[in-house]
Amino acid sequence: MTEDSATLPIVLRAMNQALARVNDDLAIDTAEHHANVMVLGLPRSGTTLATQVLFENMDLACTNNLMARFWMAPLVGCCVSRAVVGNRKGSAYKSDYGKTDLPWEPHEFSWFWHDLLGLQDRGLSEYPCPDSIDWPRVHRRICAINNCLSSPVVHKPLEHVGFYLREFARLFCRTLFVYIDRSPIDVACSIARARLKHGGNTEFWYSTELPDRAAMSLAKERPYWVQIAAQVSGLRAMYEDRLCLLSDSRVVRVQYEDLVRRPIDLLEQVRTKTRYLGAEIAVTRDPGAIRPSNPEPDHTLVELLIRGFDALRP
Repeated sequence: MTEDSATLPIVLRAMNQALARVNDDLAIDTAEHHANVMVLGLPRSGTTLATQVLFENMDLACTNNLMARFWMAPLVGCCVSRAVVGNRKGSAYKSDYGKTDLPWEPHEFSWFWHDLLGLQDRGLSEYPCPDSIDWPRVHRRICAINNCLSSPVVHKPLEHVGFYLREFARLFCRTLFVYIDRSPIDVACSIARARLKHGGNTEFWYSTELPDRAAMSLAKERPYWVQIAAQVSGLRAMYEDRLCLLSDSRVVRVQYEDLVRRPIDLLEQVRTKTRYLGAEIAVTRDPGAIRPSNPEPDHTLVELLIRGFDALRP
């Protein structure tokens, strides 16, 4: 890590703290005038691609890479983004383990969600109970972003919203939730590769922890292929438990294979279901089939991960 890269987070945090009051002054209209589309799913399941597809081909804004620098002052980020990149779009549907390149492309905005929900650096099993969250503040912040951008917005909050899915569905009556599903083995293989890239070895825990504290402690004592299988199985179960509490009118479920083969189907489902919620979000074009850059399968890794999933069966 260079001196500049070590200093940047300190500078950004000081900047955000200084701009917080300016952000409050910009929050003039906090009513829910626009819809939101929130993309959910496991790490390495295709959520970044889905967010790019929605942003590029529908009349949607996004929380982009430039705005992400202003996580404690998101309305300032909206204003800066509108001044610098305007309504620009354009993507090759590429990313580096969930990170997009261009200033106007979607960003997960994780620090914003951590700050908004009071998550700090807690793992999923230590997220605060819903009763301790300032939900009126959450509503004001999200709606103010919509109103500052004068647009419905696609977000990629993943488990930050997924964990509180019922609460968000109650709070935002015009929000649609898009869940990306992918073969557990494919997700597990991609997580294993991410462990090597980001941690240098397969023992490095990558991305979201398990929602159950006891299961997380147990998983960390097991071989990496069982850890990853437990991570995938635990997160899938969490999402299923919460998605089943919502009516079908609030959820779009998409298989990754269908997303890359016919992305127009996702776009049309989002258009139809948001119309049911009282919003008009136009499909601006059909992107056609997308060719994902999937690496060649590692058959030894696949066999290990299958053993990992088998080890979880009672």
